[in-house]
Amino acid sequence: MTGKVDAEFADAGEHRLKNIKKKTGVLVWPDQAAKTLATQTRPNRTGAWMLTAVLVLAAVATYLFAPWSQETAGSGDPTLAVMAFDDQSPGPDRGYLSDAISDGILNSLSRYTTFKTLARNSTFKFKGQDASVETIRTALGTDLILSGSQQKVGENLIISVQLIDANTGDHLWSERFEGQVEQLFEFQDEIIRSVAATVGGRLSHYTAPKGTRKTVTAMHLAAEGFSHFRKPGREANARATPYYKAAIAADPDASIGYLSMGFVHWSDSHYASTNGERQAELDKAQEYADKAIALDADNYLNLYLLGRLQESQGNLQAALQIYGKVKLLNPSYSNVYRASGSTKILVGDIDGAIADIRHAIAIDPLHDWSYKTELALALWANEQCDTALETIQQVANLPSRALPKRIVIQVCAGKVEAARTSMAELLKAIPNRTLQFEIDRYADVWTAPSGLERWLSDLRTAGMPE
Repeated sequence: MTGKVDAEFADAGEHRLKNIKKKTGVLVWPDQAAKTLATQTRPNRTGAWMLTAVLVLAAVATYLFAPWSQETAGSGDPTLAVMAFDDQSPGPDRGYLSDAISDGILNSLSRYTTFKTLARNSTFKFKGQDASVETIRTALGTDLILSGSQQKVGENLIISVQLIDANTGDHLWSERFEGQVEQLFEFQDEIIRSVAATVGGRLSHYTAPKGTRKTVTAMHLAAEGFSHFRKPGREANARATPYYKAAIAADPDASIGYLSMGFVHWSDSHYASTNGERQAELDKAQEYADKAIALDADNYLNLYLLGRLQESQGNLQAALQIYGKVKLLNPSYSNVYRASGSTKILVGDIDGAIADIRHAIAIDPLHDWSYKTELALALWANEQCDTALETIQQVANLPSRALPKRIVIQVCAGKVEAARTSMAELLKAIPNRTLQFEIDRYADVWTAPSGLERWLSDLRTAGMPE
């Protein structure tokens, strides 16, 4: 604290704070008699209040000015990993509510500016695993780990949560919340504020979680649907759909169900064989997006869906403006940086595209196939063909809808026979995919000089039908 506060302090030794495992050094003003403070056993009410204030000051100072050892995404700020909460509910109450709880906490904590919150895509990879603190720290490069569990029995809800220093394994803060299911959002708010206060967060665009008992049910159903939707393919989308529709029925005033159905139709548009089929899916997605936005215009996922649809309809500058808002609302949402990068490829901002996608990879260390795929395409657009090929070869099990990107990169790198093999794989998975489809899709969208011409030429070389 030297040089931080205009006052002189005396050392009162180390004390234990409630819910903090490590002893914390305490500094007091000289006229408080540090020795008395250290030995007092029955302080009066005023003295107790003053001790609490000093302890809190010391705790805040410890975490505001501590020299964190890990650096992530080019910053010295501490990094926080919010893990998927364990579900300890019995029988019929066991499900996906724990995902919704931890997801809501992660999204809100990502808006604090004095620490970086890692993306859900990476932290939730450890769900169901008995991973050690050291394993998580090594894989994610994180300084802090927030983990917990929830137990729902009928209408009763118990949430236990703990904040751990990943470098030492010490428990910095922990708490147990007991109450009714309808108190979920109240509990989430208290967890968010407690964690932020412990780490020294400064609020940015924070809105307290809110909703009713019906909203909790909708969140539960949507989370279960997402367990299917997160897998690629129309079959996975179809398995998710009943849960998303049930979420709408459970709480028609919550945006989560409409948002989820919008993403289903947007995803299905990528598997279309004709532009008519593609446009029909996009129109359905837009209807759901409009309903979601009408219910919650500040929800970052609602805005993200709107941005993806603007991009798909060719309104690229509008999409980039929306992505900018999403980045402010949830800086840990790696998907938006990847999407922004993809859009910048089309408008010719290749340096911006590469920077956005690399940032997405930095905050989402366990990213999925799409991140390296988009980075490879940006490198292809920059005519770094060999590097692009090396990058996309790191992607295992590339979905069929992304095969055109691998094909143009293979042609660019001189691997024409491999590109023709990939083209055969594409046409088997998505029949009737033609160059005319590509022209109709990108003619008014791909405005980067010679970008579309190269795309069409490379696909033609690989054998795509006219």
